[in-house]
Amino acid sequence: MSIRRFVIFALVITAFSPPMSRLLGCDSTSCLLLTRGQNSLLPKRSLRLEMSYGFTSQNRKYLGSESTAEVVRPLIDFTGQRILPGYHRELGGEENFIQADVAYGLSSRATLYASAPLMTRRYYRMDHSGFQVAYPSSGFGDTVVGFRTKVTQRLVGGIGVKLPTGASEILSPYGEGIFEPTLQPGTGATDVIGTLQFSPPIRLAGTDLVFSATHQHTTSNRLNYRFGNQSIGTVSVSRRFGSAVVASAQVKAFHRDRNQFLGQGVPSTGSLFLYFTPGIRLNLSSGFGFYVFVPMPAYRNLNEAQLGPVASIVVGFSRTISLKSPSPRH
Repeated sequence: MSIRRFVIFALVITAFSPPMSRLLGCDSTSCLLLTRGQNSLLPKRSLRLEMSYGFTSQNRKYLGSESTAEVVRPLIDFTGQRILPGYHRELGGEENFIQADVAYGLSSRATLYASAPLMTRRYYRMDHSGFQVAYPSSGFGDTVVGFRTKVTQRLVGGIGVKLPTGASEILSPYGEGIFEPTLQPGTGATDVIGTLQFSPPIRLAGTDLVFSATHQHTTSNRLNYRFGNQSIGTVSVSRRFGSAVVASAQVKAFHRDRNQFLGQGVPSTGSLFLYFTPGIRLNLSSGFGFYVFVPMPAYRNLNEAQLGPVASIVVGFSRTISLKSPSPRH
């Protein structure tokens, strides 16, 4: 089977696969941008539009880095201003999302970008004293806007702001007050994101090597809940096959600090993941592109007991358009 036919086959299979949810360790816009490798610069007056869909399942129970029989997590009681430990057992869940991205080449050295989760859907199953209940939520997520600029010939730096555009105070259907913060579409807080991307002068048989890093500094929302800071580092290798197909492999370390409520650490939050992500991208004429990425957790270490990911798939398409006026003919 040719590579082109393989890519088309993979896209068709992925499109009709049963829904799974997103990765617990990669549920942020900045993490997804690194996964797709979209941190480079665009040519001047170029516009890139992108739409992606991702899903994964959260059905494995972990205590630290080992499997465990149950996951018991606390309830954040916003009305009583307290953390209720051991409130419910988490049985499993799923999440999926649709995200839109736009980037514009302001100059040959600077690119503006915006990323918006158009739909974030979460569905988890809980156990309360032998009674199983479902906790669904969905809605528009938090938007990230920012810019990237060339620092040196091989180093690109960026700064972005995550805006609280997603709902973060949806009420529980079971009269428990405001929903668990990690189940909300948004965080209700404004965060700052810094990124770096370095391309060393190494090319082996058409293979490109890229190092990337990002750090997301979080703040507390108006409910005094703060999600943990995120730090991500990646090493990506890609190789072009012909004029249209690019295969890639990425190793990514993702660390998230423990969440806080009223300055107190929230149990069963915070984690360290190591992912291996193979991917393939098909670049067609007229600026169209299609891609498939499969993040696979190779190592995980979670604070206390938490649900962990099994696997994930991200699929999407992009279109790059040149807005330059055509040169006049003489």
